[in-house]
Amino acid sequence: MSLSPETSAILDRFAAAWASADADRVMSLMTDDCVYEASVGPEPGTTFRGAVELRSGLERMFAHDAATRTEITDVFAAGDRVAWEWRYYDAAGNLLARGCDLFVLRDGRIARKNAFRKTTA
Repeated sequence: MSLSPETSAILDRFAAAWASADADRVMSLMTDDCVYEASVGPEPGTTFRGAVELRSGLERMFAHDAATRTEITDVFAAGDRVAWEWRYYDAAGNLLARGCDLFVLRDGRIARKNAFRKTTA
């Protein structure tokens, strides 16, 4: 299914906010009761629930990933569900991982982001 203009705009703003490592911009696109399931952590992954947890998690992630770059390679949508594929590179341009994020949108914002990744052994 093709993206609606509204969904495309939300994702474009989210991608730009994430690329700039701007937690305020990212948070402005998330619902107050958001859930972000990161692809790295002890669960496996780490789940951040609500705006306070997510902001703290974003600040730590952005500090850790300061020298990296993410490229969105494909986007799929079905109503309020969106998936995009991405590639994650280090500062030298080496591919570190490939992955996808699954989103749930609500009222023009992101209610859930669930990240998955493939890495080398």
